[in-house]
Amino acid sequence: MEQHFHSTTVFSCLMLLTSSLHLVAPDLIALLSVNTRFGNRQNPHIPGVIAAQKAIAQQDRRCAYVDTEGAETLPPSHTHFTAKGTLDIGRRFAAALLTFSN
Repeated sequence: MEQHFHSTTVFSCLMLLTSSLHLVAPDLIALLSVNTRFGNRQNPHIPGVIAAQKAIAQQDRRCAYVDTEGAETLPPSHTHFTAKGTLDIGRRFAAALLTFSN
């Protein structure tokens, strides 16, 4: 129940945010992402955040979800990316952004 509530809340907030931004800047591209390992995979809300981000990305033609799974993070909590992981994520964001140029 709590997981569903959180997912619905995150989804609603993201929907409101992207809708508001598109009113001001209709051509704005939104790239959504979260560190999937945040909190050493112990944060119960991360799956709901990911699901909400993916749902928004599927509904909005100017939005994309960028997956961070597999990017190198710093132990023990894996909250932050290493330099290598940050470069990897940068490449993923760049690749996602380039899909909008066509």
